Amino acid sequence: MKKFIIIATALVLLFLTLFFIIKWDELKYYFRLDNTQLTVNLIDFPDAADLSVGEPVTYVFEVKNTGSNPLKINQVMTECDCLIPEFESKQIIAGGSTKVEIQYIPQKNGEFIKNALLDANTAPPYTVLTIKGSIQRD
Repeated sequence: MKKFIIIATALVLLFLTLFFIIKWDELKYYFRLDNTQLTVNLIDFPDAADLSVGEPVTYVFEVKNTGSNPLKINQVMTECDCLIPEFESKQIIAGGSTKVEIQYIPQKNGEFIKNALLDANTAPPYTVLTIKGSIQRD
């Protein structure tokens, strides 16, 4: 019985060790002491009448630090060249907020859904910013 407990314990420890080694890139954000929390709200977006192919429009997101540590936005990554992000790379104190603007240049008619990833000192580190709309034919 003692051998069974020792072998079972060794297998559990081996499994946990391998799990942490393999998943460390995903898990390390949860163990950082400077992590904080955020909320994102879309506060300004174009009217449907303002959307036309080739004409840039701007979507504005308010990013609020709802945690107790300063929030640091590292970068905003986009899925295509049709999205151009603008943001201030500064620390936002607890309770403070900043704006992230995403300029979208429509390239074809029809409905669209586009995403950008906001990389910050949060766990998980990425927050999805989504814009959507419909471009009507002229």
